[in-house]
Amino acid sequence: MVEQLHLGGGTPTFLSHAELRRLMAQLRAHFNLLEDDSGDYGIEIDPREADWSTMGLLRELGFNRVSLGVQDLDPTVQRAINRMQSLEETRAIVEAARTLQFRSVNIDLIYGLPRQTAQAFSRTVDEIIELQPDRLSVFNYAHLPERFMPQRRIDTAELPDARSKLLMLERTVEQLGNAGYRYIGMDHFALPDDELAIAQEDLTLQRNFQGYTTHGHCDLIGLGVSAISQIGELYSQNSSDLSDYQRLLDSDQPATRRGLMCSDDDRIRRAVIQQLICHFMLDFAEIEKAFSIDFRGYFSDAWPQLLGMEKDGLIALSAAGIEVKPAGRLLVRAVCMVFDAYLTRQNRQQFSRVI
Repeated sequence: MVEQLHLGGGTPTFLSHAELRRLMAQLRAHFNLLEDDSGDYGIEIDPREADWSTMGLLRELGFNRVSLGVQDLDPTVQRAINRMQSLEETRAIVEAARTLQFRSVNIDLIYGLPRQTAQAFSRTVDEIIELQPDRLSVFNYAHLPERFMPQRRIDTAELPDARSKLLMLERTVEQLGNAGYRYIGMDHFALPDDELAIAQEDLTLQRNFQGYTTHGHCDLIGLGVSAISQIGELYSQNSSDLSDYQRLLDSDQPATRRGLMCSDDDRIRRAVIQQLICHFMLDFAEIEKAFSIDFRGYFSDAWPQLLGMEKDGLIALSAAGIEVKPAGRLLVRAVCMVFDAYLTRQNRQQFSRVI
């Protein structure tokens, strides 16, 4: 049975109603979707491409969670990124979701966009808080014009500097905290009664390629260009080239282009990173018991970096384990990178400069 379904990878609501019906009919023909509304079935929505009829269709098709892309409500920023979207458009979709009894509403914001200021972004955050979404994702804009063609139209001189971005993040964390939201980690916030916040409190929260989840025990099947799947200890990824992807499917071949079967070392490091990224703490004894290792000896190469992070006030390091301090929780990704064997020293240095 499919416990969790997420339709994203862009903006599915660009599809017509007939196309959405056909897509869901195909999924139901090949997978056992739950029909009693007990699954977590979510979809990404562009409020500019949706209305009440769209929301009604999505609810009819079985979706009970929505994620709305907003980015920023400041018209100056919207013009700079060529995405004009009013607060009223967003409010209308949130109200439709509540009326139609969608279980959860998430809103995505981005800081670090061109012409953005800390003061104006604070106003956006206040206006979004008024909508009371169950969850918020507040992402740091990554300017990679060499990879994403639309970003080539952005004037880099209009991007805020690192100090301004840090101020935006600090104010956002303060505003959301004052409004009752809990920081889940990795740019995500949720109300205290949201299942992610409850799972974090119960130490059952997990994370996979889809983000934080309460369904980490499930296999993950990714469909589409560049989609990643995890089945047991096997990870695989589809071709990221659209033409190649279509050619493989047209010739009745799997679109998979690469894969990885987890080694013992991968499993150990995954367990360490899961504890840190989901619960901001790590119990050495638990890892040692589960994998029959001596933690300090196994990760001796990581110790100097951990000591440096402790000196910087990001973590508390003891004989029993690691606790990520409040100052380090916003940088938990950097703490986890210490244990990622696939990252080179150059990757780590580049990330540090970004922070």
